[in-house]
Amino acid sequence: MSYTDIKINILGGPMFYIGNRRFILNILVVIATTISMQQLCMETSIHFDLDQEKNLKEIYACTDKLAHRIKEKANELKVTLSDYQTYNVTDYEIERSLRTLAGLDYNSFYLAKGEQTDSAAVMLPSNLPLYSLVVFGLIPSFACKQVYVRPNSILQKYNIVSRLYNLLNLETLFKKVSIINTNHAGFKSYIKNANLVVFTGNPNNADTLLKEMKEGSVLALNGSGHNPVVVTASANVDKAVKGVLLLKGFNGGQDCAGPDAILVHHDIAQEFIDKFQKRYSSLNWTI
Repeated sequence: MSYTDIKINILGGPMFYIGNRRFILNILVVIATTISMQQLCMETSIHFDLDQEKNLKEIYACTDKLAHRIKEKANELKVTLSDYQTYNVTDYEIERSLRTLAGLDYNSFYLAKGEQTDSAAVMLPSNLPLYSLVVFGLIPSFACKQVYVRPNSILQKYNIVSRLYNLLNLETLFKKVSIINTNHAGFKSYIKNANLVVFTGNPNNADTLLKEMKEGSVLALNGSGHNPVVVTASANVDKAVKGVLLLKGFNGGQDCAGPDAILVHHDIAQEFIDKFQKRYSSLNWTI
């Protein structure tokens, strides 16, 4: 089995590689919550039957409870994640998670369909564990009968995801989501039985995963993109430098959506370079 050439670039960021010819669009839309329904659906007006309306009400009730718990446990989340990352990164994760949950109605067309696949095997990235769990594990469970989530080895070392799961008491809201703390070899059986496999990491690992997957399943690969920053001639150079520093330095540089190139108009290039180098050199670094 090999993946096709179908690729979707989401706002210059994550790249999804579809594992075979069967494109499960509604599952991918649920996973890629930053995509608005208007971008992927040609429907101008959508009507739900009674069962679909009931399903949506249950989903929104669940996500409202999750959002409330995240807000209520914000300080405890910061303490828990301080073993792994800085407070400001956790603040970002909390804000981003809440915003994602609040925007689920953009994908109501897909969520209303209910369980569309039997099993999903999800491999979380090493960074942004709370947000990654929400986007790649919890939200897809509304479209799956069972979701198995494997934190990567670093997250397992600090038991981060299981601690988040317990702190937010997710078992009471997401009974279909299971956290599997094991190595890749131990997770192979989940990959083999899954209809959908979600992986965030090096695209070169896609071939290995595809060999482990069953025929008819789908691989969603969320890998790094080039994501250039473009600074035009009319840009405010000081603001541009500040913005690029934030993009490049966020989470200690551990962000697959971080820019790999900065394209600056030649009229202001030297000014930008001089100011960027000065600001970058003044950053505080800790190990």
